[in-house]
Amino acid sequence: MIGSARSRLRLVSGLTVVALVVALVCFADRVFWWTHRQFADCDMQIFNRPQPGYCSVVSELDWMIWYGPFISLGIAVGVLLLRRQRWHSFPFSPVVVFWLSMLMLTRTAFVMLVGFALRNLH
Repeated sequence: MIGSARSRLRLVSGLTVVALVVALVCFADRVFWWTHRQFADCDMQIFNRPQPGYCSVVSELDWMIWYGPFISLGIAVGVLLLRRQRWHSFPFSPVVVFWLSMLMLTRTAFVMLVGFALRNLH
């Protein structure tokens, strides 16, 4: 009985770390993407210099920015459902990861909806 409780605690802790890593990577990718778009490094050649190396991974960055929050939120909800305690009880890290994922997902969903609405205007 104690062994199963410890394995469940390890699973919950491990999944919390995975969800946090996914959320942080999504945030870092979003910041990187914003600076990439701001300077438009991949869209033009400057003085015949080769493009930066990250221009080859634009599709992966784009995928992580848009679908990463869904993955992080799904893992966070799974962790909270696996816990035997209430959501607002100690340890608080799964709840923090859940709300971080929700915050990023809200922004992502808003941008997606605005993008779909504006695309159909012309």
